Amino acid sequence: MQVRTDQLPFLLTLLEDSSPVVRDQVKRALAGFGPFLRPATLGWVQAQGEEVKEVWEHICCKAEEQALEQSWLSWMLLDSPASQLEAGMMALEFGGSISKVFIREALDDLADDFLRLFPNGQTHDLMDFLFRVKGFEHTLREETYLHHRLGYVLRYGSGSQLGLAIMAVVVGSLVDLPLSLVKLQGNWLVLEQSGQEKILYNPEHRGARLLRSEQMCVEEAYRRGLLSPENLEATPEEIMLEVLEAHLEGYKRSGLRQREEEMMEKRQDLAREIDRRHLAGYLSE
Repeated sequence: MQVRTDQLPFLLTLLEDSSPVVRDQVKRALAGFGPFLRPATLGWVQAQGEEVKEVWEHICCKAEEQALEQSWLSWMLLDSPASQLEAGMMALEFGGSISKVFIREALDDLADDFLRLFPNGQTHDLMDFLFRVKGFEHTLREETYLHHRLGYVLRYGSGSQLGLAIMAVVVGSLVDLPLSLVKLQGNWLVLEQSGQEKILYNPEHRGARLLRSEQMCVEEAYRRGLLSPENLEATPEEIMLEVLEAHLEGYKRSGLRQREEEMMEKRQDLAREIDRRHLAGYLSE
């Protein structure tokens, strides 16, 4: 079934059609929108009942999964950095032992539990919830690429500083707490922009707030030769490159030649896309 954007409102009305055949055709058609389906229909679904919302969530997940299977870089098309980061991490789970269904359900459960315990929770509440109430912790063993993975962190409750930070940012996006990551002095920290103030949290130390947050950001900006610390936030592309490098090194050390080649191809694809975007941005100035 060929789908055009202007058909979207009509298709959505058919989700509750009495015919199972029609509903199945509509679901397949909607899945064809790939990563664009969720942001394009987010406003519509908020006015729907719980049953329709469940169907919509399933279709969106299917659409995103199909897009990632066709091109793993499709996560870059999503509308927010947190969504891009989550989808990019999900893409690494293809062929892994932890299913994307488990990851999705675990993230939703964390978000629901947080909102139940902290109805008006702020970022410091989220850190307390994740690292004290839920007990997520920094791994005490030698870090491997697995400790960066979102699925590993959610299943085993521990991970690398980067893995824990990614988990915190993704959960934050689900509870309407926009967070980002920043790399300072070799550490991956969670960054909260509270008005004009920058607040840093260290996932390696149970999400503890760093008292010198603003000063550290200014010092890092100076070290990098930046005029201000506004550009310190790591992009999803930069984070994914770091994760890919860890995977590549891990597969190389383990002698997993096929996985190493697959990861090398992913890294090259991402690096080329980053270069292409930088060039496009430069030419548009």
